Amino acid sequence: LLEVGDTMVSKETVEQTRHELGLDKPFIVQYGNWLKGVVTGDMGMSYSAKVPVVAKLAQGMSGTLTLAGAAMFLTIVVSVPCGVMAAYYKNKWPDYILRSFSFVGMSMPPFWVGLLLLYCLGLKLRLFPIVGGEVSFNGVVLPAVTLAILLSSKYSRYVRTAVLEELGKDYVIGARTRGMSSIYILWHHVLPNSCLPLVTLF
Repeated sequence: LLEVGDTMVSKETVEQTRHELGLDKPFIVQYGNWLKGVVTGDMGMSYSAKVPVVAKLAQGMSGTLTLAGAAMFLTIVVSVPCGVMAAYYKNKWPDYILRSFSFVGMSMPPFWVGLLLLYCLGLKLRLFPIVGGEVSFNGVVLPAVTLAILLSSKYSRYVRTAVLEELGKDYVIGARTRGMSSIYILWHHVLPNSCLPLVTLF
């Protein structure tokens, strides 16, 4: 008999379970069966939930996509303007401030930021829920902000680098000699030309 906690499990039950899960077969056969199932869309049954793994994944897909979309939206909204402004005011006080915030944002572990937001905005101020699994606007805000803080801190530096690279090119100098304003050049020429690497990055 096999003792698991306070439950006694017989050897026959263990062997039957191993046979049902395919664990009595050689490793290479187990891997081949798993790979064939994944390719054909059959990922087997969840041992704990007793439902197909695909169905279990589908249950959380809407929440995952909602969270990912919200976090990426916040990241783009924050990082692109901040990166452009940091490049435009290179080595001036706006650039130093934005780079400092970017450094702090990248230095803070996301799990710590999440706990801090939960404590301040969820527990103390009660602005957002801290428990419950429903997918809603209020339920997505805190995890999306947690992810966006790290991502926008990182991507704002990439945006700054891409914009600075474009600002140093000949067509920018030519546009300035033709009397175009720096803001016009920045938003109508530099930023569109910087979008290719940024779109790939995002």
